[in-house]
Amino acid sequence: MDLSRGSAKLRHALGKELRILRQRRGLTQERLASQALLHPTYISMLENGRKSPTVDVLERIARVLGIKISTIVASAERAGDDLDSDG
Repeated sequence: MDLSRGSAKLRHALGKELRILRQRRGLTQERLASQALLHPTYISMLENGRKSPTVDVLERIARVLGIKISTIVASAERAGDDLDSDG
């Protein structure tokens, strides 16, 4: 797999995982954005795989969600691996 395809796949898996975690905590995109000091449009772009978060952004989101950054990334990696095995 070329690097750009791998990055896009991981970005989409990360966005999907962020959405799942946010929804499990009963937060809207607006509420998460407000608590993480981000713009709601940016949260939407992350969740839709159109943007990649920096480590600083991931830390802020993880803090609001009450989890570790490593939990988010590991879940996204597993989801990306699941996509590989489906194809």
